[in-house]
This record gives sequence, structure tokens and C-alpha cells, in this order.
Amino acid sequence: AIEVALKTGIPLKIGGKVMDQSFFDTEIRPYIEKGVIEYVGELNDKQKKKYYVGAKAFLAPIRIGDCFSLTRIEALSYGTPTITLDIGSAREAIKHGKTGYLVKYNSQNEEKVVSEMVEAVNNIGNIDPRFCRKDVEKKFDWKDISDQYIQLYENILSRK
Repeated sequence: AIEVALKTGIPLKIGGKVMDQSFFDTEIRPYIEKGVIEYVGELNDKQKKKYYVGAKAFLAPIRIGDCFSLTRIEALSYGTPTITLDIGSAREAIKHGKTGYLVKYNSQNEEKVVSEMVEAVNNIGNIDPRFCRKDVEKKFDWKDISDQYIQLYENILSRK
């Protein structure tokens, strides 16, 4: 995300808890001092809303294959298009070219990944924020999801 921000010149706000201070100090802090990157700290829901609503896009370069990131859903719920790596559960949240962009991840060619993310950022204006909101409402409606869980549990119980 930092490399993408530096290459596009678009300011990047980084939020979240610092889990590894040494990593933060050596890999993140030097870029904060260059001015395009800002660390905004750990954010509560109200604070996150402010950043999602005002964002051109949400970058989520998540490399964990089995990770279902709620931050992608949160961003979409505010109409913020999301750019993420096309691994794990990303396709459950993002419709490529409609609610954001899915970037193929290749650990052997990080430069290509960054280049594709830069291209996605440059094309983010093609995404309709209203569609982001509508799509996430349709996919992740709490009542529908609750009903699906109830149905699953009933199916499991009926097999006994």
C-alpha cells in the first residue's frame, strides 16, 4: 500500500493497532516522514467511518489466504471501492470492476503486483460508490446471514 501511494502520489492513511513496533519503526515510520503516508492510529468504528467515507479507495493488500477481512466489507458499506489481492475470501466481497479491483498476487513478482495495484487506483473512478453500497447490503444482510446459519444448524441437527 505504501509503494502504491508513493507511485500514485495519492495520500495514504494507515489505521490500526501496531502489532510489531520494531517492524513499524523500520518498515513504516521512514515513509511517514516523507509526507504522503500518515499513520492515524488505532481507530474505533466512528473514526473508521470518517476515513472510509472520505476515501477515494480502500487498499487491502491482504496476503493471508484464509482471511475474511471485515474491513473490506466495512469500506464497501460506506460506498468506498476496494482494491485487494485476489486470494482467500476476496471474491466473496469484491466484484472485480464493479465494487473494486482484485489484483493477482505473485510472491515472486511483487513489482508486478504493485504495478497492477497502481493501475487499479488509477481506474478507481470507474467504480460507482452507490453500487458498492448496494452490493454489500445484498450480500451481507444480517437477517439473510442469520437465516442461513439457522438453516445450516437445522440441517446438521436433522442428520442425527
